[in-house]
Amino acid sequence: MSITLITYGLYLVFTAIIILQVGWLIYREGAIYLYELFPAEQDLAQYLNRLLLIGYYLLNLGYASVSLIAWQWPLENDWQYALISLAENIGFIALLLGLIHFFNLIGLQILKHFKSNI
Repeated sequence: MSITLITYGLYLVFTAIIILQVGWLIYREGAIYLYELFPAEQDLAQYLNRLLLIGYYLLNLGYASVSLIAWQWPLENDWQYALISLAENIGFIALLLGLIHFFNLIGLQILKHFKSNI
């Protein structure tokens, strides 16, 4: 088995674990923000939380899979390049997850502000 295939496999496993764990944590811990935003409509808040989780999984797992196409491998496959490339791509996924979470929090705060002014 080539170094490239092993690296791809490790990348997919690690990113899937990170994405699934972070998604479940945000789903579980972030529900309180939606319940606060929709206090009289708990069913709506739970439904919205599930939809956000599904969208999160589709976006991030899809991006992680598609990003494999962009990897540029040198002519000589070596373990040093494989580890550097693996760390770089997993790090990028982690940054992307953080940015998505940050923008979701900003969106919730904006929605909360507009809802309180109505």
